[in-house]
Amino acid sequence: MSGSAADPAILVASIETAIIDRIKAASAAKVLGYSLRQVETLPTSFDTELAKFIAATQLPAAWVAWGGWKVTQESGDGSFTVEAPFSVVVAAGNLRNERAQRHGAAGQVGSYQLVMDVTGLLLGQTFGLPIAALKLGACTPLFSGAAQDDRKASLFMVGFSTRFEITPETAALIETPGLGDFATFNVGWDVPPHSGQADLTDTLHLPQDN
Repeated sequence: MSGSAADPAILVASIETAIIDRIKAASAAKVLGYSLRQVETLPTSFDTELAKFIAATQLPAAWVAWGGWKVTQESGDGSFTVEAPFSVVVAAGNLRNERAQRHGAAGQVGSYQLVMDVTGLLLGQTFGLPIAALKLGACTPLFSGAAQDDRKASLFMVGFSTRFEITPETAALIETPGLGDFATFNVGWDVPPHSGQADLTDTLHLPQDN
């Protein structure tokens, strides 16, 4: 890992953004030989409405998501090293047939090439962030008969992982201020018709330990 530890929330967002930006930049520079129509974070509806989502999306496309973390090492000072997986889902479409969707045809990129290009763009990257270089994980096909029927699309999920540190300081733990003596409790009632202001109030005095 390079650099010093950073706020985990900001760091995770920065990694996800850096992955998206790198894929977008390669597409815009036309170094891939094709252009991606969409590169974004993975929508929350992706799992439950895959067919509808693919049918409404211009392909080829890629989506990025963070998969949480697992602790790999704990230090005596309260610091942790965590491994954080990130997934890139790629999708290629072709109206010819399933082979064309995977291999590419008629000037349209196939899902196999998308997988290889995303791997080449991201493997070993740190993006100048205080993280370990991205390692390659599993590549998994995402089959959906409905998606095939609606859009003739081939999808794969490519996994990557990195490691970074979380310390008590960088975790930005919230310290709750002391409540003091809970001696009185003010209550109010807003009776119909409701005006948004208390019509009746009372103050309860609570017994205190000596």
